[in-house]
Amino acid sequence: MCGQPGNEVDHIREVADNGSLYDLNNLQTLCHVCHLQKSYRVSQMRRMKNNQDKQTQSITQDIWEKYGLESK
Repeated sequence: MCGQPGNEVDHIREVADNGSLYDLNNLQTLCHVCHLQKSYRVSQMRRMKNNQDKQTQSITQDIWEKYGLESK
């Protein structure tokens, strides 16, 4: 990312996002700072997505309850 030699192994596609844990094609080396920055960005995106999912579930639940339907 920055052009410095990599000294940490990073999963290109996160294992939590169905990335392969051991596939060499899913691994790259990053310097420590770039690895921290990438990990932070990924965690922020995951947090935002989880918050959106919770909001959607809440709205869906409200609609089900409003119309007296069973939630699924």
